[in-house]
Amino acid sequence: MKRCIFVVLCLLLVSLGIANNVGATAGDLILDITSPENGAKVSSPVIIEGTISGSIPQDHDIWIIHNPVNSGLWYPDGIPNVSSNTWNQLVYLVDPPGKNYNIKAVLVDNETSEKYQKYLDDAIYRGFPEKTETENTTLLDSILLIKGDV
Repeated sequence: MKRCIFVVLCLLLVSLGIANNVGATAGDLILDITSPENGAKVSSPVIIEGTISGSIPQDHDIWIIHNPVNSGLWYPDGIPNVSSNTWNQLVYLVDPPGKNYNIKAVLVDNETSEKYQKYLDDAIYRGFPEKTETENTTLLDSILLIKGDV
């Protein structure tokens, strides 16, 4: 009986893992955030930098997204500038000093990439509305930053 429960639990966990990662696979792509360091106190805007190797899967893009911790709201920042095996992206942290932010590098499918870009294009005219993280993202790397005094 215990073995049966164990097998069912394993199958459930595997199926949940597959369901949460639909639409994007990283293949041989390896991306790391190297600067600033995890837990660093930064001013805004901040340049997020890293290294990249391998190839971006066809019909996918890399995006940098961020959110104020515990807000549940995610904001796309852009497709990073890639040169050789390094990349960078400017990120604006708009909340008051002392706020913690999650910064993520994610792999997204074309549909999600288009949604992120439309959000940024529309924000030029109407400000930056609250945005939630969309489906079809694969986490490549993440860090936590603390906004310091401006």
